[in-house]
Amino acid sequence: KVIINEGKPEGGELITEAVMQEHKTKLITNYADKNIDGIIEVLLSLRVNALQIAPELRKNLVYELIRNDIFQIEENDSFEFLISILDINNNSLKHAITSLISVISSTLRGVEYLISKNRMVVIERVIKILKEQENGSVTQRFCIIPCLVDHGLIQWTISLLKKSLNSKIHVFCLDFASAMLANIIHTPSTIQYLEQNPTLTTQIM
Repeated sequence: KVIINEGKPEGGELITEAVMQEHKTKLITNYADKNIDGIIEVLLSLRVNALQIAPELRKNLVYELIRNDIFQIEENDSFEFLISILDINNNSLKHAITSLISVISSTLRGVEYLISKNRMVVIERVIKILKEQENGSVTQRFCIIPCLVDHGLIQWTISLLKKSLNSKIHVFCLDFASAMLANIIHTPSTIQYLEQNPTLTTQIM
């Protein structure tokens, strides 16, 4: 049931329009039926396809996910469908949905899709999920998306890295967290933000 480009480790073709629509229909149906396992299956299928496809085609796959409005954001001019899935209390589902969000947010167009009309509700929910997860959990390792500094992600990431001094944190989590922290801090907007907030700058130094 998981799409892996006919078993090829690096597929050369994108998921077809028919299969994409089939996934969207299954996602909506399983959500309406409260079929958690069905929702997870669809989300992981899409993510696995993104990982298996040839690297040069992955951006196009993200564009197809957006064009088909997989989360019904543009169709309903709302994040209600996506937020409702994020709010379901199931760890496997949280991993599956944040993993796909991570794939989509890997492109500028994907970020624009997830913060349509500058609404940050998805970012806020994902940060909330990150903070609630056990340090080094699978969800933390896969859920790295563009986030606003004023939502406290810098402080949270530094806190996670400090915890690794006294407790075991998964190496993948530390790698992603440290790389993300470096990228966030070195952006012009963050530098400007830190210049305007000396108290925060002192705290993170």
